[in-house]
Amino acid sequence: MPAYRCFTLAPDGHIAAADVVDCTDDDAATRAARRVLERHRAAALEIWRLDRRVGVLRQERAAP
Repeated sequence: MPAYRCFTLAPDGHIAAADVVDCTDDDAATRAARRVLERHRAAALEIWRLDRRVGVLRQERAAP
């Protein structure tokens, strides 16, 4: 199963944490990364598979 890396980003854009998730495809990795983002309570997270950036997730803000 492919390993995807999830890099949690600090407010200044630097990597604050790194997690590895084993998933069957990009969609599964994106779902797993959403859980990582929520667990770290970060503003943003990048998902990578080897040297390919799969996507960027941002924390959704609640409506006032």
